[in-house]
Amino acid sequence: MEAVVTEKNGKIYLEGMLNEHCDFNKIFSGKQSPIVIDMKGVHGINSVGIRDWAKALREATEVKVILEHCPKEVIDQCNLLPEFMGEDQVRISSFYVYYYSEEEDEEQMVLLEENEHFVWGEGLIKEPEVDEGMELDENPDKYFAFLTR
Repeated sequence: MEAVVTEKNGKIYLEGMLNEHCDFNKIFSGKQSPIVIDMKGVHGINSVGIRDWAKALREATEVKVILEHCPKEVIDQCNLLPEFMGEDQVRISSFYVYYYSEEEDEEQMVLLEENEHFVWGEGLIKEPEVDEGMELDENPDKYFAFLTR
């Protein structure tokens, strides 16, 4: 199934699975840089989607991309594959991180925003406010690594 691409008020919204059915060249070409992409609706990326995203970025060398509301699936790719970020083409302005309370068996998704919680290129500057007893459900050194690449 193809991801849904919507353009509204100068921003692109991606929803669904990023896979072999996505035409990233269409997203990256013919648009004024930077291209702002809201990733909140993305719920997965397969290996072909990753490859096609990276290839489209390589072909659109003049394009700068700002990603907003990145889910864990996107952050994982940013950390695993530097190609997903292009040649310093992609910057993330906000992303989600999960916090978990073992005692309450509850999970909370928290949005971290640039200049409030992190500085691009420098890393985390302020922990978000979460309910008492909630702990980061990731290894912080690994999960936040993309911020300082």
